[in-house]
Amino acid sequence: MKLPTPLIGLIVIAMLLAVGIWRKKSAVPVVTSLSAPQVMPARMATANGKRNEQPKQEQLKLQHNLLIAQKLRPIVTSHAGKADKLSIGFDMRALWCKTGDLDTVKALAPGLRQKAFQLSLETLGGDRTVQSVRLSLDDITKERAQEFSLPPTQEEQIVSVSLCLASGGQRCQDQEVWNPQEPLSHLEKSSSLLFYSQYLLRTQDGMYLVSTERWGNDSVARIKKTLKGLDTESLNELTKGFAKIRIIKPMPAVLSAKGLLLPLSYNDPRCITHQAAALNSAK
Repeated sequence: MKLPTPLIGLIVIAMLLAVGIWRKKSAVPVVTSLSAPQVMPARMATANGKRNEQPKQEQLKLQHNLLIAQKLRPIVTSHAGKADKLSIGFDMRALWCKTGDLDTVKALAPGLRQKAFQLSLETLGGDRTVQSVRLSLDDITKERAQEFSLPPTQEEQIVSVSLCLASGGQRCQDQEVWNPQEPLSHLEKSSSLLFYSQYLLRTQDGMYLVSTERWGNDSVARIKKTLKGLDTESLNELTKGFAKIRIIKPMPAVLSAKGLLLPLSYNDPRCITHQAAALNSAK
């Protein structure tokens, strides 16, 4: 039977409407809210983080290489949280017929176990902070290591390592220097004196020992060029500090597995015996 044309048209429209309703009901809803957080894929986030860290790491590596080229030596420190733990010990060294720093310590010591001496870490310039520990002659001669904890810093710093005779809390760097060319008999036990000093550079990358053996007039300028964050006051204090070192002439500090060793020299007792024997034989 042939359907009238208007009826066929109505049937087609009804079928199209039915299909449209079915598709609308079965469609997966799409979230279009602008307030929904956009989560970056983990792999992409890691890659971006590494790209952000890469320039900083490259800058620190370049700085490290420049400091090594200037004969500065990296110091071993341990980390407690974000602080740097530095161990500082002593190393007794005998000299033949020549007095040294340990002889000065013995001449100044009021007694074996009286803690008259001060071992300190002191920042130059800025807030001029001091970390110190009181020591006796017994502590020093038994080479007891001392532990220091340096708080985290984002700034470049110059730090002095000093041994002196001073009242508690005073800065060793502010004391008069002892000239080892003077006879020990000229020492006054009540004096405040600086008789050992070395310098460290502290950066975000670590700590470096400044060698007192290789210090020249252009050294401050080269350090200033490498470490742009150092202030003028710190560099001026470093220059004055090395003027003191040229007077006291300490044996350079030595790197150890845990930090630093400060060599303290003394006149070998065998030399004293040898000299006494020579005097007796000459009579």
